Amino acid sequence: MSHATHPDTAAPAPLGRRVLQTFLAPADLFRASGGYAPWMGPLLLSTLVAVVAVLAIPDQAYQMTEPAVNRRGRPVEITSDLATIAHYGRLLGMIAALAMHPLIVLAAAGVLALLFSVLPRGEGRYVQYLSIAAHASLVAAVGTLIAAAVALLRGGEPRGITPALLPLAAPDSFAYRLLEGLDVFTLWALLVAALGVSLVNRRRSFASAAAVLLGVYLALAVGVAALGT
Repeated sequence: MSHATHPDTAAPAPLGRRVLQTFLAPADLFRASGGYAPWMGPLLLSTLVAVVAVLAIPDQAYQMTEPAVNRRGRPVEITSDLATIAHYGRLLGMIAALAMHPLIVLAAAGVLALLFSVLPRGEGRYVQYLSIAAHASLVAAVGTLIAAAVALLRGGEPRGITPALLPLAAPDSFAYRLLEGLDVFTLWALLVAALGVSLVNRRRSFASAAAVLLGVYLALAVGVAALGT
């Protein structure tokens, strides 16, 4: 999608600079662009990172812990070795990341528009929220890559960078499941998005936007943790 400079904003900065600003100075990024920074570049880059993260998943993550069964629930003998299973698992994972990651970002932009422009009749256009979501997705994608790298070093399944990595709660407890659902990089991405929302929608402060996004995320984490009982 081509980008036309908004009359109230300066020409967009190069992609490399905007990537650095996303992590180091997101306020400068969104303030300079007014939320109209091109979204295609960061979306493609975060999608690429998500695909690469699949390559870092170790073979052990594809090890079946339960016997394989067919559609009728009958046991099926697996003749392929773990390396072959992991190869096809990564291939399917890369295809899924390539297809789903852009859709997730597009949907996230829609949720931002719904929460901050449609329901409260606030300011901001969908393309602005898409730019915010695309840049924030860079943070979440890096978190996925780091989680995969940690799993590769440990030889286990990627579980995200969460407070559950610290000995704060007993395994299998509600508190542990809740902490496991609070991904640090997702929280960071939500704060970046909240900052973008506050600069695009002048009716919203950073604190109020962050409270809404973090509140929704926390409510979802609590629900998932409760279902695990």
